Amino acid sequence: MRIWADVHPAVVYLNGLLFLIGRLVIITSHNLWSLDFRLLVTLSGWLLIFAGAFRMFFPTAQQLAAGTGTYLLIALLFLLGMALTAYAFLNPSN
Repeated sequence: MRIWADVHPAVVYLNGLLFLIGRLVIITSHNLWSLDFRLLVTLSGWLLIFAGAFRMFFPTAQQLAAGTGTYLLIALLFLLGMALTAYAFLNPSN
């Protein structure tokens, strides 16, 4: 995508570092494997740990090209964020 065309590898590395540290905090405090919305928090934490590690180890890797798959991935991540946000506001005790 055009927005990712001129990103310096140091910025990508820093982004991966922030992903990794932030998600390690989530995993260490919320590593619950029960079949409810808490599983989404755990799985998204693990997924973003791997994404952050990939961005740290391969900062010059080719970014996603604009296409249907990229927009579908962005939409799915948006829906995951909306679902987790709605669950957090509807069930503050968990």
